[in-house]
Formats: sequence, structure tokens, C-alpha cells
Amino acid sequence: MHRERSLFSIINEYRKQIPVNLYGLLKELNIELLYSPLKDNLSGIIQKIDDNYRIIVNETHSETRQRFTIAHELGHFIYHRDLIGDGIADNIAYRCEFPNEYNNPNIGSREETEANKFAVNLLMPHEIVESYRKKITGISDNGLVEKMANEFNVSKQAIAIKLRVQYT
Repeated sequence: MHRERSLFSIINEYRKQIPVNLYGLLKELNIELLYSPLKDNLSGIIQKIDDNYRIIVNETHSETRQRFTIAHELGHFIYHRDLIGDGIADNIAYRCEFPNEYNNPNIGSREETEANKFAVNLLMPHEIVESYRKKITGISDNGLVEKMANEFNVSKQAIAIKLRVQYT
């Protein structure tokens, strides 16, 4: 239990600075990060190698997508380490639904939803999003989305969903 608390305290420290420094966080958690030209419909993989973990991200995807993928795979590390086995591969919809060497029957829609929620909360902490939103006044929803997407280094679609506004 102590290890879990320390993991969350480390994560909470990183959540305070926007955009979240995922590379520093992974380094502190001793998780290796690699970029590789994966199949276009494959966003990322988390693997257990001996007692260590590795996240592999599709190098052909946009930076904001790569950041979400890293955060999503980190969610699997936090919540599903006991289920990872040889690894988990997530497609562009963050589902492990296609046959590959990392097709993990232990990971279903509940686990994928948990990893997605973790990624959203890591990259766009509610309290900081609301604080930024209150500071930015007098602009359209589109302007707000674009400004905050840049600040948080996330996709415009992701921040629009978080803000519950339409982005066109």
C-alpha cells in the first residue's frame, strides 16, 4: 500500500505543472519510453520486461496523440500491472481488439476506460483546467479550445471534450 501512495504522490506532483512533463514522470517511475514506427492503427504498447516496464509509442502519430498514448499506457501501469502479462497493445481507439502478440484477454473495455480516464486526469487536471478557464475571458469557444490545447499540449478535440464545448 505504501508503494501505491508514493506512486500517486509522485503523479500528483507532476500534475501541478502544465503541460505535464511526461518524460520526467516516466523517468522517476523508472519506465522506459521508446518511439517506433508501429502500424498506423496501433498507438502504443506497454510491456513488462523482467521487473521493469516499457512504453512504446507510434512515432508517426502527432505529438498530442503520443502524449495521450503515453498517459493512457501509464494508466495501465498504475491500475493494471497485475494484468499486463507480456504486454498490452492499444489501437487508435485505445482498445486492444485486434490480434497481435500483445492481445491481452485480461484487458477489456473497463480497463481501457480506466486508462483513458487516468490519461485525461493526468494531462488535463480538472482543477487546473477550471482555473485556466476562469482566467481566459472574452474569447469564443474555439479560441478557448485552441489556447488551452496549446497550454496543456493536448489535442483540440481532447480539451473541447474536457471543457464540454463544441469545437469546429
